[in-house]
Amino acid sequence: MPNIVQSYLPPIPRRVNRVLHAIAGLIMVTWLGVCAVMQPDPSSTGTHRQLGLPGCIISRVSGIERCPSCGLTTSFSHLMRGDVKRAQSVHSAGLIVFITWCLIMCYCFIVAASGINLLAYEIPALAILCTTAFVFWLAAI
Repeated sequence: MPNIVQSYLPPIPRRVNRVLHAIAGLIMVTWLGVCAVMQPDPSSTGTHRQLGLPGCIISRVSGIERCPSCGLTTSFSHLMRGDVKRAQSVHSAGLIVFITWCLIMCYCFIVAASGINLLAYEIPALAILCTTAFVFWLAAI
C-alpha cells in the first residue's frame, strides 16, 4: 500500500525536519513556562490578559458567555503549579489538553534529537487530532 502522504507532499529533508520539530518543541515548552509564571486569574478566564491579549474574541462575536476554549490558559497555569483539582474546576478538558500538549512536545524533542519520525503518518495523525479537537470544541458550544 503506497504512502498517501508521500505521494502528494514533497519529502522534507531530514535536517529541516529536525529543526522544525525542535522549533515546535521550544514553542510548546516556552508556553508552559509562560503559564508557570502567570498567576491564575480568579475569574478562571482572564489569565491570558496578563500578556496584554484581549478577551475572548469568539465570545464577543458569537454572544456566548464562554467559548469552549475559555479557561484553558488558567487551567494550564494551575497545572504548572501542580493544582490538578483547581485546573479541572476551571476547565474540564484542561488536564487532557495539558497531557496531550506535553506528549506532543516530547515527541517533537525526540524527533529533533533523533531525526526519526516515530509516527509513520505524522501529518494525517496531526490532521485527525486537530479535526477531533475541533469537533469536540464545536460540540461544547
